Amino acid sequence: MNRGFIALLIVTFSLTGCGIAAKVNARNDMEQSKVAYKACLAEHPQDVSFCKGAKAAYEADMQSVQGNVCGYTARSKQYSQRQHGR
Repeated sequence: MNRGFIALLIVTFSLTGCGIAAKVNARNDMEQSKVAYKACLAEHPQDVSFCKGAKAAYEADMQSVQGNVCGYTARSKQYSQRQHGR
């Protein structure tokens, strides 16, 4: 095999792996933000406007899962960190 072919294989496998990892991460982030949003709604049933940030994070994560690309960064992580003081 020549070096060009080997390089092409490496790039192909790298991109495929990145896509899979990004999809898994996006799905996990979406599940976490969904749990956070539902918990917020349960905690504040009389004032759902309090959960605007959690809802926005969940919606952003859902969009990321539907149109996932490599290099994805979830907004929900930022929201979660603010909520938990990290």
